[in-house]
Amino acid sequence: MANKLKSLSGIWVIVLALGVALGGYFIGDGIYRAMSGRTVTVKGLAERDVVADTAVWNIKINGVGGDLTILQNEIDNDIAEIHSFLTDAGFNESEIQNLRVQVRDKYAGYSDAELKSQNNDGRYVIDTGVMVRSDNVALVDSVSRKMGELVRRGITVTEDYSGPTYIF
Repeated sequence: MANKLKSLSGIWVIVLALGVALGGYFIGDGIYRAMSGRTVTVKGLAERDVVADTAVWNIKINGVGGDLTILQNEIDNDIAEIHSFLTDAGFNESEIQNLRVQVRDKYAGYSDAELKSQNNDGRYVIDTGVMVRSDNVALVDSVSRKMGELVRRGITVTEDYSGPTYIF
């Protein structure tokens, strides 16, 4: 009888071990199947250097003054000077566009009495500029490095000047 008990306990151990093994397999297989629907397989990798075929270059300027008409005339002269600088460098007029004009009144919202006490020399600020869009990337690159010439001509390039952007 003791012998039979030992053989029965051996069988129960084998059955229990087989149950744990099959349970682990089925749980692992279920997790694998659940995750396999949420994966992406990517094959291959390619990198190469590409030369830009278009350049966009914004030259932004601004002016400050008390008389809006005089200030706009100064800005118009600066824009004409930038156009001259760019066409002398080899750009076509079709590659040059004026940017929109933005006018800020520093004293907007002041009452008439407050305005009389203010010095209006720097009341208005005009922000504008010129955009160059050209397929001649090498020309844009070389001319953009000569911005000092515009400064020598008395044109104030604004602090948000970031240089050309190259597109391919």
